[in-house]
Amino acid sequence: MLLPSFEKVKGDKVLYAHASRILHHETNPGCARALMQKHGERYIWINPPAIPLSTEEMDSVFALPYKRVPHPSYGDARIPAYEMIRFSINIMRGCFGGCSFCSITEHEGRIIQSRSEDSIINEIEAIRDTVPGFYRGDLRSRRANGQHVYAAL
Repeated sequence: MLLPSFEKVKGDKVLYAHASRILHHETNPGCARALMQKHGERYIWINPPAIPLSTEEMDSVFALPYKRVPHPSYGDARIPAYEMIRFSINIMRGCFGGCSFCSITEHEGRIIQSRSEDSIINEIEAIRDTVPGFYRGDLRSRRANGQHVYAAL
């Protein structure tokens, strides 16, 4: 499906709202279509969302040996965003809320994908045992229900 070009939407609030609405409607992984938008002489291709992962698949993804450090190309540079998420642990993906001020629905989808309790605890223990200065700082979930999950841990 062809969206209005970037050049057109950047100067037209109504056309921008129309393009945003199309993008929002194409977030269902079961029936979403690929989108295209012209930018200058090129086109951006946006694939439909992936089918949500099962709990077992989420656990497998988060069991991979991530380094949990910035890319070496940053050298000794201080990265404020890294400091904010250094001890962050994702416990789920997705949000059914679809709030207009929030982009989570656009990049994680509306369907909730959760990790198992064992997977989350294993990650906490691995970080605790290998990352200096670890503290239980941030369990990433959607704020509406995150407090209940946090309390359970």
